[in-house]
Amino acid sequence: MKRLLSSGTLGSAQSAEEVQIARPLVWIVIPAYGRRADWLQRGDDLSGESWREGDRVVAFARQQSRAMLPDFWAAHDQAGISDEQLAVWGIWISPGHAEPRPSRPAVPRCVLW
Repeated sequence: MKRLLSSGTLGSAQSAEEVQIARPLVWIVIPAYGRRADWLQRGDDLSGESWREGDRVVAFARQQSRAMLPDFWAAHDQAGISDEQLAVWGIWISPGHAEPRPSRPAVPRCVLW
């Protein structure tokens, strides 16, 4: 729990722990079974990969959004109102639902927004 929980817990509930690293909020989902400390450790272990995927998620969202909303993005770009159009604001890590993948270690199912 070095990375996440050393950042300071913002909130704690039976089903999740909430922390903040820089701007994004991070929630570690705690399953009803097993020891809480074990799930928090697993969530912390998985957090690095979730964090690294943020740039890829934003790039994918940008590509999809620009394809679906070309008029909006043209007006937005012309206005020059923001350098950072999309960003990761939160990450849900569900360590109880990690899936092993052949080419990588277990990857958490997470939601980034």
